[in-house]
Amino acid sequence: MIKCIEESVKDKRESLSFEELIRWRRISEKEMENLNKQLSKLQKTLVIINKDIWNKCDHKWNKVEGATMGDLCSKCCENCNLYNVRSLYTN
Repeated sequence: MIKCIEESVKDKRESLSFEELIRWRRISEKEMENLNKQLSKLQKTLVIINKDIWNKCDHKWNKVEGATMGDLCSKCCENCNLYNVRSLYTN
């Protein structure tokens, strides 16, 4: 898929003038900015959701494969897939 996008962009760039390339860059930068804002909002939403899940789940802890004695996240809940570190999900 990335190769297809790269080929599409290559074809487009070759046919655009300098001014059109500048305009395209501005549009692309604005789109990236909007997507980054959207991503940030989604990350904050996930924090809230995980906090609620932590508080509502009847946790059943299972050892994380490969975890050692000193690992912070040595157990994961079978029900909600959150780790057994309360401070990750609560304030």
